[in-house]
Amino acid sequence: MLFGVFFEDINFAADGGLYAEMVLNRSFEFTEIAANDALHGWNIIGGAEVEVRNENGLNENNTNYIVIKNNSDTPSGVANVGFLDGMSIENGKNYRFSVYAKGIDGYNGKLYAKLMSGNECVGEGIIDKISS
Repeated sequence: MLFGVFFEDINFAADGGLYAEMVLNRSFEFTEIAANDALHGWNIIGGAEVEVRNENGLNENNTNYIVIKNNSDTPSGVANVGFLDGMSIENGKNYRFSVYAKGIDGYNGKLYAKLMSGNECVGEGIIDKISS
């Protein structure tokens, strides 16, 4: 007799399917075999400078992170495309956003998060002060 379990992750059936989060590549861990390497699933918005780093990461399971620099007066940053056809956002539903963020090089300003449907902002939040 042969006993066991086989799970084939086809078309992100686990990530973005059974898995509750909608963010693709949330820990910037994709490798050089993915489009945009560690930034796979992320688009740079505005004139942001984005760099993936892995020294002094959050913990041993989340070693990669990004550093975002905005040297302009216009909003810029990163946007996640979600899985396959994007994030499934439904009108009237509540969504929870969480992030580990810290300022470097003395930055202690604001961090804005927006939930977008195309070009329309359908939800937003502000972290008023980021500690260094």
